[in-house]
Amino acid sequence: MKLLHFFSLLLLGSLMTACVSARKYETTVAESERLSARVNLQADSLERLESLRRLTTTGKLDLEEKNSLMDQELTSLRRQYAQLERANTDLLSRYDRVLAQNQAELATSSSELGTLRQELSQKELTLARQESTLNELSATLNRKEADLNTRIAELSTDLSSSRKAVAMSEFELNEKTSEVNQLRAALAAKDAKLNALRERMQKALTGFSASDLSVEERRGKVYVSLSQNLLFASGSKTLNKNGTDALGQVAQALKQQPDINITVEGHTDTDGSASLNWDLSTARATTVAQRLIQGGVNPSQVTAAGRGQFQPVADNSTAAGKALNRRTEIILTPQLGELYELVTGSR
Repeated sequence: MKLLHFFSLLLLGSLMTACVSARKYETTVAESERLSARVNLQADSLERLESLRRLTTTGKLDLEEKNSLMDQELTSLRRQYAQLERANTDLLSRYDRVLAQNQAELATSSSELGTLRQELSQKELTLARQESTLNELSATLNRKEADLNTRIAELSTDLSSSRKAVAMSEFELNEKTSEVNQLRAALAAKDAKLNALRERMQKALTGFSASDLSVEERRGKVYVSLSQNLLFASGSKTLNKNGTDALGQVAQALKQQPDINITVEGHTDTDGSASLNWDLSTARATTVAQRLIQGGVNPSQVTAAGRGQFQPVADNSTAAGKALNRRTEIILTPQLGELYELVTGSR
């Protein structure tokens, strides 16, 4: 009896510790209870048989008593059989139900497994596509990186060339700046020389009427304009006394200026023929030039030219205008050899 009880408990523990569902657990518990009842009945039978064996051994029982005991045992065994039959039927019924449930659960699990497999297959396909796209993007990135490195190398080369060009430009700019500064200095020197020359002429001609003589600076030159009334009689190319004196003072101021070019220009109004006016203006310019040379001016510095009536400074339709046009101009130009060399770069 104890051995059967141990097996029943072992079966119950194994069923309880297995990974089963609540339904299966309940079925197992019911079966365990039926087995326990069966074991109890069999234990009773064993006790009666044991009693019979003892009686038989001692020889104290007669045949009737033995038959009575056998009948009791048979009745008990039949009752046990009926109980076992019912338990077996119930167990088979429960087993069929559990089997059907298990089959249903298995079918559901199979369907879910199929769904999961389809999802897994779809995810694997998606992953493969993404991996392919990633590989393409990686290849594109590598190409772009290579292009970028090439571009960076080209830009570095261009930058180096640009820096060299900038350095050369800065060098050239510095040279140009130096040349410009020299040119400015030369121009300033020229302007200073012109101002000094103009002031010298004005001082040299102090005492003469302002209507007969003017000194002014125009376009980088000093113009000393002497009227006909100061130098010549009307229609004459011979200097009068005032003219000779005035030109003598001009010569004294210029003979100490070897770096001055002197141009003498004769001008007339429109009275008379143009041909005669041209000849007269040329003759008067020559006379003035000769007087300057006689006063000590270097002949190589002097040029004489007749302009006739073709460069008037006033309107020849009025007497006042004609008087202004009848003039002789001494044009003083500083020799700009150094300035010319700076401008042309011939130095």
